[in-house]
Amino acid sequence: MKSVVVVVSLSLLQIVAVIMLLIVVGQASVLSKHMVIAGVQQKHLLRNDARISLKNQVRQARSIDTNTNLPLDSIKISSLHIISSTTARFTDTSVTSQLVNTGDESKEAELIMELPEEAFITELYIEVNGTIYRSEVEEKEEAQEIYNTAKACGRTTSLVQQRSERSFAVSINVEAQSEVKCTLIYQQLLLRKKGFYENRISIRPNQTVADLRVDAYIIEPEGLTQVKAWLETTEKDGEIITTDLANNNIDLASSQRAHVWFQPTENEQATQSQQGIIGDFVIKYDVVHEFNGGNIQVVNGYFVHHFSPEGIAPVAKQVVFVIDVSGSMIGTKLDQTRVAMLTILDQLQEGDTFNIVLFHTTVSVWKKGTMVTVSTDMITTAKSFIRGLEAKDSTNFYGGIESAVTLLNQFHSSNNNQYVDTTLSMIIILSDGQPSAGVTATDEIVKLTKEIINNQYSLFTLGFGNDVDGAFLEKLAGQNRGIYRKIYVDSDSSLQLASFFDDISTPLLINVEFHFPPDIVNIESITQMSFPSYFEGTELVVAGQLVEGQNEVSVNVIGSSGDRGVIDVTAIGSVVLSENIVLNTEAVEDFTQRLWAYLTIKELLRKQIIVDDKDEKERLEARALELSLKYHFVTPLTSLVVVKPPDINGNVDNSNSTQGECDPEDYDVFLRSYGGSGDSTRSSMPMVLLFTGCSLLGMVLQW
Repeated sequence: MKSVVVVVSLSLLQIVAVIMLLIVVGQASVLSKHMVIAGVQQKHLLRNDARISLKNQVRQARSIDTNTNLPLDSIKISSLHIISSTTARFTDTSVTSQLVNTGDESKEAELIMELPEEAFITELYIEVNGTIYRSEVEEKEEAQEIYNTAKACGRTTSLVQQRSERSFAVSINVEAQSEVKCTLIYQQLLLRKKGFYENRISIRPNQTVADLRVDAYIIEPEGLTQVKAWLETTEKDGEIITTDLANNNIDLASSQRAHVWFQPTENEQATQSQQGIIGDFVIKYDVVHEFNGGNIQVVNGYFVHHFSPEGIAPVAKQVVFVIDVSGSMIGTKLDQTRVAMLTILDQLQEGDTFNIVLFHTTVSVWKKGTMVTVSTDMITTAKSFIRGLEAKDSTNFYGGIESAVTLLNQFHSSNNNQYVDTTLSMIIILSDGQPSAGVTATDEIVKLTKEIINNQYSLFTLGFGNDVDGAFLEKLAGQNRGIYRKIYVDSDSSLQLASFFDDISTPLLINVEFHFPPDIVNIESITQMSFPSYFEGTELVVAGQLVEGQNEVSVNVIGSSGDRGVIDVTAIGSVVLSENIVLNTEAVEDFTQRLWAYLTIKELLRKQIIVDDKDEKERLEARALELSLKYHFVTPLTSLVVVKPPDINGNVDNSNSTQGECDPEDYDVFLRSYGGSGDSTRSSMPMVLLFTGCSLLGMVLQW
């Protein structure tokens, strides 16, 4: 009897950042994406019995006893097919791999892949001996109980290890003369940044593959303006290498549809490295944008509204940069901060004002008591100040924020508050650690910051490295009209910092509000309708549900601009217009409803972090869990479970247990939960795969 266990520990700062390509014993037949989706109907109900804490089980579920030293000459990924379909920015990507061991003994292979940070895993299909097993998304603790019960009666033979916070390695033991196929599906909303939507697809098979193909289909109702694609790899020294695709790999079927494909030969893959391609296939495109109310798609009672007007002059801004120069920033972090700030200062625009605040144990201000108007001389002076930064002492986090707010208050007071409603005032704070001087309690910092900002300014928080309290920084930004961004300590940290500022450097509208007719739209269903700002090159997206019987929706969008004053634009969408454009074989099924669910869950999880009231937190979490289960999304609240049921008589053999913890009575309960007979003395053990959005991924297989 053989078994396979795959386990991964995930970062709490990433809602989902893991992909699994699992290889198990058996003879597999060829299976297309459409057969996988259409052919799997089997579901199993999980019991709601006693649950165990996931937190207490993470460490003990990592393991043991693999053939890591064996050569991999006979292990081959025979095929790797990736199909990515985008409909109105909502993208469904399936990754199907087939792996073959032609040798006479079990071997271990390793697969590496990255998932976009915004993605939710939705499905995992595994084909063993011609039978397809479909995953189920269940509440985390319930899935954990099933996993641990099966694991206690099985044998761990492989391990998934986290390589970095954005990369995961899957080690898989493959039996002699066997093959298997699995398909993992994830969904995401493509965000518009710097004027483009980007679909980044990870390709890291760790070897050359005879049959490797990527197909990406794009359907955009507004019309495509440009589509480009390339392969992006990273050298050992951190240098990013891009290889553009030939034009004949991009087929613009119409003004609204495109097909992009990538099918490198094994020889072409080998030119990238000895392990084949280790990188990302990147597709960037944009759509037609005009000065109007945007585009609305209506399908099956749900709508999605994309708003990205152009032809608007930038809004002037006031920016205070608040930089941590405590002792923990010494070295690479401070060096990267200097490099980034030199670039950022050049991105400030005519009409902007700015200042710089430094904090360690004490706080210092570059130009005390005033905001400085952007000019060539002032930028040069500021750069000299940045080059001289030195790190020392403790972290007076709140002191830095307080000084920044004081600067902005003084600016607006000296100008009789005439710019409060017509410009964007922002504070950008960068820190790598915990508050350790001045006010140190994070809850108190959140409370005091909210009081002094008083909903007037936008606070953006940047957490540098692994020692920051991401939840604290996200709550701080979320309660003060801003966003949190994690900065990874890497060779490109300065690029991450500069890129973040580039994203928010050109505000076009502030205080943007979406207004829908309550007799047409279920107002309680609508996702976020108020936005502090709209930046150049980005997009605002709102989704919701129509009142039953309605087939058309209109919206008024109101916001303040720099050159047009208050704008008020309208958009209209209908079922007829939408179905004529987006419903075809390449479209994402029920994309408006799934996009609504996706956005709603994201919003609920974000609010659950930033609200203070305990009862409201529980309500938000319960609603997010309900939608995650209903729409089959793996989130921080759910886990993905695949179960291979017992034989036709419901029998199981636990004689191969190596854990010494296999309780036949517990296992009988487990089997009955899956329709088994409860006879725990014969035949084969169920296959269990566990995937959670932030803590654990595992698989147990046994024959």
